[in-house]
Amino acid sequence: MGGSSGRMPPAPAPLGERTGALGYELMAVPGGRDAGTRAFNTLVPVVGPLFHRRERLAEVKAPMLLVWGEKEDTLPLSLAEEAARRFPQARLVRVDAGHSPHQEHPERVLPELKAFLDAGLAGP
Repeated sequence: MGGSSGRMPPAPAPLGERTGALGYELMAVPGGRDAGTRAFNTLVPVVGPLFHRRERLAEVKAPMLLVWGEKEDTLPLSLAEEAARRFPQARLVRVDAGHSPHQEHPERVLPELKAFLDAGLAGP
């Protein structure tokens, strides 16, 4: 058993140790984070096959803005690149940041987000 809490250490995850630790944190918090855990596991499985919804991404027809930190060490940039290729209307914005580019570089992210939202409001 790991630590003084008596809980088991995180199980290996398809995307590596950091993703396993994140999944463990979501599921092991007293009182739980059930909704967050379910949402996270829907997108990036903590257990089971990696990127298990990949083949269905092309079904999403809505415009999509993917903002990704180039220094992301939990969910690699390669996932965002693959998703951008598979979503028919996706645009990938790479930011010189880690896991939270919107917090680390809002001056870079906010103009991109505003342009994306303005384009959607203008319609086709």
